[in-house]
Amino acid sequence: MSFLIVPALFIAFAGAGLAFLGFLHVLTGQAILRATLLDGYDFSLETGMQVGAVGGAIVTPAVILFNMATSVCFPPEVDALGNRRHVSWPERTLTTIFELAKGTAFGAAVGAVGSAVLRLHGHVTMDPLHAARAGALGAAILGPGVMVALFVGGTVLVMIIQALPCSLGYWDNRTVNTTP
Repeated sequence: MSFLIVPALFIAFAGAGLAFLGFLHVLTGQAILRATLLDGYDFSLETGMQVGAVGGAIVTPAVILFNMATSVCFPPEVDALGNRRHVSWPERTLTTIFELAKGTAFGAAVGAVGSAVLRLHGHVTMDPLHAARAGALGAAILGPGVMVALFVGGTVLVMIIQALPCSLGYWDNRTVNTTP
């Protein structure tokens, strides 16, 4: 029975994370499309939040299975044992494009599923088509935005650490072991 605890916790945490991500995607897309005064997006932003959170939680098992299936096509650069493999620039570019497309598809799925489920239970919300568009737009904007923010944030953090006048123990004493 205890062998079920770890997978159940993994799915629960993944569900919470994907619900939050769906919430952000649909909220961002709906806010942008609502500002353009298009029909179908004039619902309150709270309904967009609900659509994204519900859709993200429901789509979680499919996302986990899809990521497991596609990890065969795009293996990581470093495996679990720390072995590195050479990745050519076309493969890296294809992987990045695939990740962005996967995020946009996730946003669309979250919007459509969340809207359909909430409408099925009597809530007044965007129709699934408009919710899918809002989720896809939010994901298309937040995906590259997060990549750029992580790169810039990491670069700034390294620059701040290097500029500190004090010693940081591990940071100053680190060495690169090049022998296997």
